[in-house]
Formats: sequence, C-alpha cells, structure tokens
Amino acid sequence: MRKRTIGPPSRTFPLDPAIWGDPRLFQMHPISPTLLLIEFNGGELAVLSLDSGNVLSNRDDRGLLTGDAGLDFSSNLSNKLLIRALGNWKSLVLAIPDLSLRFEVEAQHGNSAISAKISPCGRWLALGYGRYPLRAPDRPIDSVVEIWALRDDSLEFLAWQRMPGVACSAIAWSSDSQFLTVFSGGIDQQRGYLALIETTGWKMDQICESHRGIFRDAFIGRYSVMVLGSEGCELRWLVDLGDPDEVSFSEIETGPPRSKFGPGGFVFANRGMVSFEDEYMVVLPKGILGASSLEGGGIAAFDNDGHLHIWPAGTLSF
Repeated sequence: MRKRTIGPPSRTFPLDPAIWGDPRLFQMHPISPTLLLIEFNGGELAVLSLDSGNVLSNRDDRGLLTGDAGLDFSSNLSNKLLIRALGNWKSLVLAIPDLSLRFEVEAQHGNSAISAKISPCGRWLALGYGRYPLRAPDRPIDSVVEIWALRDDSLEFLAWQRMPGVACSAIAWSSDSQFLTVFSGGIDQQRGYLALIETTGWKMDQICESHRGIFRDAFIGRYSVMVLGSEGCELRWLVDLGDPDEVSFSEIETGPPRSKFGPGGFVFANRGMVSFEDEYMVVLPKGILGASSLEGGGIAAFDNDGHLHIWPAGTLSF
C-alpha cells in the first residue's frame, strides 16, 4: 500500500474541553463539504461550519438521542435530513442544519433499531433491526431490514425483508441507489450473512455467509462490498460485484474500534486515512485521535488536545 504524508492543515479550530469533553469520545459525521456533525460528551450533537469553526446548531437532549444498541448516523443534503438509529424500536430523522426533529420512525416488523442509511438519491431510507438483549425469549431471532420512502412532509413504509442471524448491524447503498447491501450477524457471533437487495421489488438478489459475525459499517465500492468490524477492527472484502458467485475474504487491521467509513470509502486506520479501493494511505500528523474523509474530498481530524484540523478538498499537499 502506497503511503503519502500530508502537509499542515489549512485550518485549525480549538474545541474547549470544558464544553466538548474528552476528545477520545468524539465521533464525526460529514454532512457536506462545509458542514460536520460531531457527537461529544456521550450523546450531545453539534453541527460545525468547517469554514469558520462556529457551532451552527446543537442538541443535548441525551434521553432522546442516546439509544441502547443503535447510534448509527446517515445524512443526505438533497433533502436536508439526518437520521439516527436508536435502540428502542424507533429512529429519529432530524433536519439539517438546525437538528430539529422532523420524524420519529416506528418499527413495523423489527425490534431494536441498530443501523440506518439514507440512499444517495435521497428517496429511500433503509433501517436495520436486531434482537437485543440477545437472550430475550419474547423477541424474534431473525434480523429485519425495513425500507421507507422519504416524502416532503412524511414517511411511507414500502417493504421489509428478514435476514438470517440476530442483528442487521451494517447497511450501505450503491452510489447510484440501485441496490443496497445488508450485513446480519449470527447469535453465536461466529458467522454472519451479507445480502444484496435490489431497489426494483426490494427482493434479495444474493446472500453469502462469512465466518465472522460482528460488523458495524459497510461501503459499496466500484468492485466490491466492504464491511468494517469492531472486534479486532478488521476490514473484509466479501463480494465481488463483477461476479456474484465469487466470494473472497481478506483481513486488514485498522485503527480505533469505533472507526467508520467516511465519504468515498475512506477509513481512519493506523494514523492515516486509508483507501482500500485505491490502495493508498494519507499519513496524518502525530497525536491524531480520529479522522474522516469529507463530502467532495478533504479530511477532518481531531487530536489529543481537542483541536479540529481541516484539509479542504483541493488544498491537500503532500
């Protein structure tokens, strides 16, 4: 893998620890080339301007925002919506950038909401559910994925599918919104299942089995589906999209256990932003605790001291 060392950031903003808390708990979600959502203090949310570093909106209702099993984020700027999966049978759809509540999505066939993704076209919402706690006798064993249509002022339930296993923990859409992939882990966490679902008819096109059952994020690239695990933080290529009958595995050690795919399929790993499709890594400065690629290119990262560093698209120097 080729490594490229990045130059100094174009902008750096201090985040006061008295307000933001421990930077090791920060989670970033890029919304647009100039907007970044940060989760901090164990459940508070803030939307930051990457141009000025100013907080445009914030939400600190932890009872509303913090769930038991979920906590997945997804946004789409075309309809100015942000969704967060919660662990208590519902998910919240918030407006961008003011974080006002637009909808509460009640589960139709699932139980605890774990994963949520808005399609790139902005027309559909996929929600993954699972059974938590795993040994609860009154809940179904099967995982469930539900598909909703996003309207201007409402949501419409469209379809649902059962998956093997107990939890749909990772969902990803293709860039053209023609299909999505759903990963479900087995109850013994020693195997899992990956399915591709076509948007025409919402039926499973194919399903394959893996020998590991813990994955928490997914990305559909040009040639493969990639899923990111939390145990040992391993990345695996599961399906060759050019040949649906060809299933291959590879394991690559990555960075912090809470790493997630950023725009373009980049993941923060081993002190750098790694692109596995293009087989290169952008090496970040020392002291970086977390980072994400940005919509349209660029990188945002935060360090041990709570500083937010920005490398906008078109300004990266190596």
